[in-house]
Amino acid sequence: MALLNTACGTPYQRARYGRQLAGLMALLLLFAVWRSERSAWPQLGWGGIRGEPQLHHHLATATDRCVGLFAQGNSPRIPRMQRFDISRCGFGALPAHFPWERMRELTELDASENQLTLLPDSIAALPRLRVLLLGMNRFADVPQIVRTFPALEVLGMQGNELASLGEGEFPARLTQLLLSDNRLRAIPASVSRLHSLRRLDLSGN
Repeated sequence: MALLNTACGTPYQRARYGRQLAGLMALLLLFAVWRSERSAWPQLGWGGIRGEPQLHHHLATATDRCVGLFAQGNSPRIPRMQRFDISRCGFGALPAHFPWERMRELTELDASENQLTLLPDSIAALPRLRVLLLGMNRFADVPQIVRTFPALEVLGMQGNELASLGEGEFPARLTQLLLSDNRLRAIPASVSRLHSLRRLDLSGN
């Protein structure tokens, strides 16, 4: 039924520390930019960043695409978007107020290499999601919301802090379950009932 991948995978744990250091450097750069630019906008505090194009340009350069990703909630592109890449942004949480329900055509969400520990309930409004990449975050459990995506085929949770997969069934269409470099010691019976599963990666546990 499943192909157990025992080959050595990417060293996620060491890479995580590198990403954390890169995130710290980005924050320091943000602070340096703010310090150097604040004399040019004496009327602005942190609350004025979004509305100032020139300052937003500096911040977008410093954070390499991450600033403003969630500021496009009202964009006409949102309902047609099929892939949303929010990886490597240092996010500690995804905003619950973001209009996920408008992303009816979304098939792939890449939130890997952040600092996430949970997912907002509002993210359940993605009926066509087929690929969910959550690798190299800080999840201690598989978010329950993941089990509710009816079209999900690929779930990547490599390099997290998973000690167990919890209770409950995984989406029946799952073909790839990527769980390398966690702290797993057992696999629940629900995984054996995934008749479409073709790849189960448990290396590094």
